[in-house]
Amino acid sequence: MKPESTILAGLCIAAGVAFSGALSADEGKEKVQEIGAATSALLELQRSGAAAGKAQPVSGDVASRSYQRYLEGFSQPQPESKDSASSSNKPSAPRSR
Repeated sequence: MKPESTILAGLCIAAGVAFSGALSADEGKEKVQEIGAATSALLELQRSGAAAGKAQPVSGDVASRSYQRYLEGFSQPQPESKDSASSSNKPSAPRSR
């Protein structure tokens, strides 16, 4: 097993144990539960890239179309503010008769 897979499997088990512990808490008792350890570990795994996959190539046709869409974005006028663009693009609600 690859080290990345081992790390990911361990983190998944830790998250599952933490989640099952939260589900099995007695209803009558108030239990203090520390949350965040699994999340911190998963964020560190993401930040380090230890479990990242290989970069996937993009075919020439897809890359060309994506770049064309990117360039077409510059042909549109820039809105004065984010509110003016969103309000002008919102579809109007159907009118009832």
